[in-house]
Amino acid sequence: MRLRVAIGLGLAAAVVAGTAAAQGAGKKSDDPISAEQKKLQQTERQLREEKQKAAEARARETSVLAELEVIERRLADKQREIRRLDARVRRAAGDVKSLRGEVL
Repeated sequence: MRLRVAIGLGLAAAVVAGTAAAQGAGKKSDDPISAEQKKLQQTERQLREEKQKAAEARARETSVLAELEVIERRLADKQREIRRLDARVRRAAGDVKSLRGEVL
């Protein structure tokens, strides 16, 4: 009877030890998988961040281009105004010259 109890306890201990060893081995085999999953998650996070940065850069680029177009239109308006004023100054200078000729 004691022999059966001893064998039963030994068998139970062996099963518990085997289960613990299998779980430990499972954890070790999961570690590379877990590490790869963490690397993949990190890579995915970095990819999302880079996509967000690219979207923000595109938005800034669009804003800068729109602002540049406004500046170019204002520049063209100013250049037309300068040409108009130059023509007016030349006419006034011609009028002054002609009046001086009449006075002398």
